[in-house]
Amino acid sequence: MYLNNKSRFNFALFVMFHHNNYFHDCRSFFLFCYNVDLTLYSHYIKELFIFPGNTDNLALPSFVDFNNLTSYHLSEQGTKTVAKILAVIQNTNPEILYCPTIYAKLSIFLHYMGPSDAFNCIYALLRSKEANIMQTKVAVEASKLVLRDLTKKYAVIFFWNLIAKYK
Repeated sequence: MYLNNKSRFNFALFVMFHHNNYFHDCRSFFLFCYNVDLTLYSHYIKELFIFPGNTDNLALPSFVDFNNLTSYHLSEQGTKTVAKILAVIQNTNPEILYCPTIYAKLSIFLHYMGPSDAFNCIYALLRSKEANIMQTKVAVEASKLVLRDLTKKYAVIFFWNLIAKYK
């Protein structure tokens, strides 16, 4: 779903007047994602893809985990849009080495918003100090080990059931 300016305004008004936790989180996410320049995506698209026909067969960037790619119920045009947005992200953020969750998050965002809004949300998440999207393989592997240790310490029964299931 793509939000035009009137819809954004109505959404913002709706969220502003609801104060329970769900809407508070929704409000902060909305403000967080739209804290970047809304024309940034269209500017990068014009800059990167000078010729309109060269966006059909884009290769995914190397920071995407190719072992866990699924379609996330996107159409063929949707997967091409994901590849195009990832190409823009690769160009704007060359420091990203490994980010396995970005493909999934972007695919899910595209179910609920247009390409420009999805790019703005991912870009804001990548640039945020609060949101922790891991961008190196070491960080991803370390988070797995930390989660394992926390599960072993605080959810002992679940941990041993999980170990038994995968042995």
